[in-house]
Amino acid sequence: HLLWCGQTETFVRAVAAGSWPTWNPYAGFGQPLWANPDAQVAYPLTWTSVLLAPWTQYTVFAVFHLWWAAVGTYVLGRRITLSRGAALAGALAFLSSGPLLSTADVWHHFASACWMPWVIVAADATARTRRWSWALGWGAAAGMQLLAGSADMTVMTGLVAAAHVLLHVDWRRPWAQRHAIARGALAAAV
Repeated sequence: HLLWCGQTETFVRAVAAGSWPTWNPYAGFGQPLWANPDAQVAYPLTWTSVLLAPWTQYTVFAVFHLWWAAVGTYVLGRRITLSRGAALAGALAFLSSGPLLSTADVWHHFASACWMPWVIVAADATARTRRWSWALGWGAAAGMQLLAGSADMTVMTGLVAAAHVLLHVDWRRPWAQRHAIARGALAAAV
């Protein structure tokens, strides 16, 4: 937490001074804060550090993301036609899983992992409903996952989402799938 506390304090000081949190002058000869993905400068929950003490902000950060991951997993379970009990069991299993909880001290991986079910929900809804609004939601969820700071979690989730969407492609009529490709491109652009 030495790295996280230092970045958070630099972020808070920059905002308190009335400037954008783009540069960390305290590390060595300085380093870009904006260009460091684990600084999460553009991630909305990072901005709560301006209002809360660091230990409180991290607690809110962790609890919110665990709740968000559980709700997303439940919604995903219901989308793939699991019963309420099975979807709840899946959500609780993901919420308490070792792989997820072991990333809680690596905040950018943790936050990005908690966005995984929401990206898959939006990808599934885009593929099944064929609505452009879901493509925008897919792009927004993937964008939030990327702003959370973990490019590798975003790529892994993108591969799973793409594989899931490919299950809905009618390979006998590939030209008829041009709208699905356009919706996927819209999501990628967002």
